[in-house]
Amino acid sequence: MPLRLIDVGSESQAPRLFERPPRDSTGRRAPYACLSYCWGLKPGEEVLKTTTENCDVHKAEIPIKSAPPAIQDAVDLCRGLGIKYLWVDSLCLTQDNLQMWLSEAAEMDSIYLNSHLTIAALEPHTCKLHFLGPQPFGTPDWQYFMQTDTVCDDGQTVDMVIRPEGSNPAKVAATKTTSLDTRAWCFQESLLPNRRLCFDGNEMIWECLCTKICECGHAIRRPPTLRYSVLGAGMKEKMLKGVPLQSGPKPFVYQHEERDFDLGNMNINAKWRRLISDYSSRHMTVPKDRLRAVSGLAKVVLDWFRKDRKTTSAPVEYLAGLWKHELQLDLAWVVTEFRPKPSVREGETPWNVPTWSWASAWGGVMFPGAMTPKWKYTARIRNMCRVEKVDCEKEYQKDETSAVTEGRAKLYGTLVAVKPSREADLGNSREAETFWFGDAGKDPDQARERKWFVRAENGEENGEEVAVMFDEPLSLPSESQSTDHPKKGLPTNDRYYCFRLFAWLADDTRVYRGDGGEITMGPETWFLLLRSSQRVQGAMERVGIGKHESKDGIPCPIFKDAKDEIVEIV
Repeated sequence: MPLRLIDVGSESQAPRLFERPPRDSTGRRAPYACLSYCWGLKPGEEVLKTTTENCDVHKAEIPIKSAPPAIQDAVDLCRGLGIKYLWVDSLCLTQDNLQMWLSEAAEMDSIYLNSHLTIAALEPHTCKLHFLGPQPFGTPDWQYFMQTDTVCDDGQTVDMVIRPEGSNPAKVAATKTTSLDTRAWCFQESLLPNRRLCFDGNEMIWECLCTKICECGHAIRRPPTLRYSVLGAGMKEKMLKGVPLQSGPKPFVYQHEERDFDLGNMNINAKWRRLISDYSSRHMTVPKDRLRAVSGLAKVVLDWFRKDRKTTSAPVEYLAGLWKHELQLDLAWVVTEFRPKPSVREGETPWNVPTWSWASAWGGVMFPGAMTPKWKYTARIRNMCRVEKVDCEKEYQKDETSAVTEGRAKLYGTLVAVKPSREADLGNSREAETFWFGDAGKDPDQARERKWFVRAENGEENGEEVAVMFDEPLSLPSESQSTDHPKKGLPTNDRYYCFRLFAWLADDTRVYRGDGGEITMGPETWFLLLRSSQRVQGAMERVGIGKHESKDGIPCPIFKDAKDEIVEIV
């Protein structure tokens, strides 16, 4: 149970904050609802919050008319549904004491998992507006249902929906991403609950482990969203008492969409990476919340790992958004949507998420290296480095999935110094002919700014180059700067290195016939692009990722004659 809940009161009794709500007559805690909503505040705007100063006041009475309209609506809704208690982050978490906030927020997974219901205000974009009110798709005169005489093969008659011509807002609703689904904090809030009552400005929608019902009766075909087998049931399988079975009516979904969003056949590591790919592209106001806002979901995955020993026999450890037992694969993330990092405000401590974590990038990421190559024959993976030690300084020591303030990863593997260049020598590089991260950026121009080429520093001058993708676009140096890389955009004093992570291999006895005869598939080698750390002496920082595709078993050329050593990445 949450530490605090709001007793919603009644028309004659004001809401108040309640610590450790009492048990009912059966000895169980009384059911409560959660509110998932967008704060959506403009710079300088404030909302009613619980602080160390006013906590006792709120225990006596919450001035509900001073609360944002969205919270007022949630209180009214709970009263109407007969749910006595409500959890809202701004009023139930202590907002002005970081350690108290971290302690209370560490229970976010159980708060939403154990809620009787989560109220999701998909719209509007701000808590300053109401979400309750007339829902257009729910009005009787918007559409009429008719049963025809046509009979299907299964004996069922065909239903017809009739709407006034020219008054159908379905096209807008079908393509729009709701405001709530663009916010990072609301991601785990959409997956952890077992029941959601949603309001999207057009209709009221019910979602649970078994079904989804909306006021339009699924007459509006919407592309599926990443609900991951209905409210994360695929992630919570080990926690549920039974297997959830979907009941009708079911919305129409094209087969290719069903494949894209069906995670049932993925192992839990692959599911986690898919979740992060969605989560990372969402918007967030506070940079330090990047790992905090997914901590609750990480606890669910951690519980899965510990109950399912088929996944791994190694100790399970969560490391700044990655999992130690598949660290090599988790390290191979690619920035697909670069956003400049917000500057650190005066008086704030620096944001020191380790550069090897996807959370250090302030934009969307994907994990293409962890996906099995689509070769004719099944590929197998070979780790090309060894994890020696990983240390993370947790923000809240008592929380296994806490955000971190520092992280060091010591890896043993092949390291080579490289020379980056903006343009490849087309005569010496097969990699130069293709843009091997075709999806490494929603903005093609920006992606091109991040794509460079490298060759071994001590190799032949005309040695083969391979493509790399920087995590951030490199700006050109000013004319006043002296540089060894004129008009290349490289900082003057940096040396760059490539560190080999893993390779996808095919059985060398299995070949396919190409234009030039029999060809062996692979290897496909993935490696990190590093440079000397600007913060920690003797350590390195990640600045990008690279991949080299080969045929006939030819290894990645830049690692030829390179030596193995221990590398510390911060």
